[in-house]
Amino acid sequence: PLLAPNRVASMGGAYAGYAQGIDGFVSNAASPAVRHPNSLTWWDQDIDASISFPLRLTDNNDFDNSGDLDADYSNFIYLSGGLQLQAGPFGTGFFGDLQRYELSFANEEDATVVTVGRYHLLVGWGFLNHQLNVGLGLRAMTLSIEAPTADLTFAGFSPQVGILVRPDWMPFRIGATYRHQVAANFSIGSGQSTDELGVVRAGALVIPSNVELPWELEIGAAVQGGARPRRGGAQAPAEGR
Repeated sequence: PLLAPNRVASMGGAYAGYAQGIDGFVSNAASPAVRHPNSLTWWDQDIDASISFPLRLTDNNDFDNSGDLDADYSNFIYLSGGLQLQAGPFGTGFFGDLQRYELSFANEEDATVVTVGRYHLLVGWGFLNHQLNVGLGLRAMTLSIEAPTADLTFAGFSPQVGILVRPDWMPFRIGATYRHQVAANFSIGSGQSTDELGVVRAGALVIPSNVELPWELEIGAAVQGGARPRRGGAQAPAEGR
């Protein structure tokens, strides 16, 4: 499943043009430098975490889309969290999410546990009193397989860069982010085996030669209707706004 923080999931790609808060880390690399409207001090920080247990509402449990119900896919957990620190025009932060589920095969007594992790480590800077925000950092991923006879983890990382334009005199924002391809070509762990056909396996799962997140170009815009509240910032106290 494609999962993200609630606001990002509800707004889709448009969040790249909003890019506010820890939620924005997955949509725009410039997000760490973007100030909340109620941020009135030079130093600010935020922390966020969530967990969900999606319900399986049907018996169609074809995990590998093969046409056969050959594995029981269950106990799905989605966990996410992050930290954001801001000092004047500078901002930095980390966001990560984990998707964990179990696969039970007929020829195995114990389940195989699969955990997919995605991580963002970012820094950003706000120019022109935060009307122009730029950011860059790393995007990483991990894929862990815990089988009855194997324990393997694939990992990789790549750069990303983002920009957000939000002029004070206009009620709109435009943002864009480019994320380079993440290729997890190496693994750590033990217990993999090769069957008579030369296929490398961990338990009942075929081990991939590599795991990839494709490159991404995300562009979004946000337009505000109605009265505009005064925007806070790190340069002046509330009385001066």
